[in-house]
Amino acid sequence: MVHFFRSNITNKDKEIVKGYLNAKRKIKKVKIIIDYPVTSLKGSFKNCRCIAAINFKQFYRKNISDMSQMFYSCESLIKINMKNFVTQNVTNMSEMFLVCKKLRSFDFSSFNTEKVTNMNFMFSECEILEKIDLTKFKTDNLIEMANMFSECLELKEVNLSSFNTKKVLDMSEMFSGCAKLKKKFK
Repeated sequence: MVHFFRSNITNKDKEIVKGYLNAKRKIKKVKIIIDYPVTSLKGSFKNCRCIAAINFKQFYRKNISDMSQMFYSCESLIKINMKNFVTQNVTNMSEMFLVCKKLRSFDFSSFNTEKVTNMNFMFSECEILEKIDLTKFKTDNLIEMANMFSECLELKEVNLSSFNTKKVLDMSEMFSGCAKLKKKFK
């Protein structure tokens, strides 16, 4: 039996509390509806190891500035629908998908990354991630990208052709442990 959890965040909640779903151990799918101008999603699904799918289908919040650690250690996460997700004001995406061991692919075409300054460890330890296309990413303000793909053991291709790294101060260990990586640019 698949358990489904629907979360209604109202004006009583200033932000999604770090790890607020941790107590929901049997949940496999999550649908999020937020009725308040949330500004931070930092760690909102952190350590939710049983969730396989998250649907942000009706989610439209332009005030969000922090998505760091959002899916940190969501080890069962396979599918995320974020097509309507507005990221125009996000500045921090560090550790966003860190240790998402079952995440195989993701569509980032709707992501606006123009204001993002930190992508450290963003995809680190996404062990079965094979290919990622980040051509829509605008990185003119990016400063930190250390370990961005480290320990992505199955990663074979990354398209970073649109990346502007003029302001980047740290890109150390960016592809550390990516032994199967053949192509970094198309």
